[in-house]
Amino acid sequence: MKARVLLSMLLWAGMASAGCAEGETIIADHTAAADFALVPRAFIEKAKADLRICYGHTSHGSQVITGMQVLMHDPSSGGLYDLDTDGAIQAGVLSVKDRTPTGDLGNPDRTSWASRTRDYLKGAGRDRNVV
Repeated sequence: MKARVLLSMLLWAGMASAGCAEGETIIADHTAAADFALVPRAFIEKAKADLRICYGHTSHGSQVITGMQVLMHDPSSGGLYDLDTDGAIQAGVLSVKDRTPTGDLGNPDRTSWASRTRDYLKGAGRDRNVV
């Protein structure tokens, strides 16, 4: 169930525009997976087509990727949650450059992650639009 939170959070923006009144609070926690069926397939397909994600994290952050892979390998999903964690851009597949940029937000100085991210986006990560 925790595994589905990242994808849910990626799609909440679309759901918010489709079904929430202005100013209404949206809480996407571990219970959000219960509402996955409410997310229109078109929203998920649009996210896969438009989002180019780089996801830098430490060991705990891998739980999000693992959860997304669980969704992808669920036989009932019919390819809806397909993703590539090497960052390849393919039709019908969410492009996620996993563990990029590298490093820890808190170490060594709580700020070096920002310059690493900017450098990545100016170089090899020019094709990314979500960090």
